[in-house]
Amino acid sequence: MLENGFVLLNSHEFDIHKLINDLKTDWGISAQVEQHQDSFILNIGDFLCAIALMPAPIPNGEAIQFAKGNYYCPNAVAAAEAHKAHLMVTVMNQAENSEVAGMSLYSKIVSGCLKQENATSVYTSGTVYTADFYQKVAKEYLPNNEIPIMIWVYVGLGQNEQGNQLYTSGMAKFGKDEMEILNSKINMGTLHASLSSMCSYIISSGLVLKDGETIGFSAEQKWAISHSKSVYAPSEFSLKIDIQ
Repeated sequence: MLENGFVLLNSHEFDIHKLINDLKTDWGISAQVEQHQDSFILNIGDFLCAIALMPAPIPNGEAIQFAKGNYYCPNAVAAAEAHKAHLMVTVMNQAENSEVAGMSLYSKIVSGCLKQENATSVYTSGTVYTADFYQKVAKEYLPNNEIPIMIWVYVGLGQNEQGNQLYTSGMAKFGKDEMEILNSKINMGTLHASLSSMCSYIISSGLVLKDGETIGFSAEQKWAISHSKSVYAPSEFSLKIDIQ
């Protein structure tokens, strides 16, 4: 499996024919579909995709909880609270495909699902994005083969007496370590932009960062990298980027 996520619906309905038409119209994607009650298998090139209609909210208020951290979408919590059903969207590869190609297809399918009249948002990459935001970003970046980092990798933000704390959620699906910036006194906006840019560059270039190396965006910038137990990232270990 390359990726899976959950499109939140305000009613228990899903029009597979609309999705197939929207994929063709918006992205030029042709899909062969097999239906098994409320589940659908889509064969798209070398990828196998599954969409399952689930007649209930995501359990334990999970989507609502993770929606609270989305600083891009002020209405994310309200959208999550209103959902009554959801679509589980999964993309799997059947051949040697790149993670970027798989994620691009995943985002196009999710964007198509979000065009359903009862779709409000999507729970993916560690947070909840409203339908309009996710579709806008996908449409802006994917046609140009650019990395829509804000919908592929969530950058969590926090503060304590030691300074600003940031972590990534989503790098693992590209075969990369999650990253953290800890106890930094640098402005949060600068840190967020730097970490997001790093994620985008690492994904697009295939760069593998290792313990003891440095990274930066100019000859003057040399931020030390260390590999150790995660503090905030959703993984056992993470790369710490020393930006002070």
